[in-house]
Amino acid sequence: MWWVFPGLVAGLVVSSLMIVYWFYRLRLALAEKGWRYTSHMWMLVWLAAFFGSASGLLRTTTIIQKGSIIENTLLYISAASYWIALAALTAGLILDAIIKTR
Repeated sequence: MWWVFPGLVAGLVVSSLMIVYWFYRLRLALAEKGWRYTSHMWMLVWLAAFFGSASGLLRTTTIIQKGSIIENTLLYISAASYWIALAALTAGLILDAIIKTR
């Protein structure tokens, strides 16, 4: 299980870099190509990955104890954020596809 900690750190670094890149250029580049709604929804994916990696690091470094109420709450919030990001991105793709076919 030694690979869990570097994987969580890499996930935290990559998601934070992609959030910065989204604010810097990615959102505008996607919107220029016609993906207007999808370009806004990608931010939710990177925020969910950031939150999941941060909560995983807190659990791995035993700042949050296993089996506690806080750990269970973080797990439910992390799972809910991934589902919300997936649903929002899917809705954005569908809306953009409808607009492109008109």
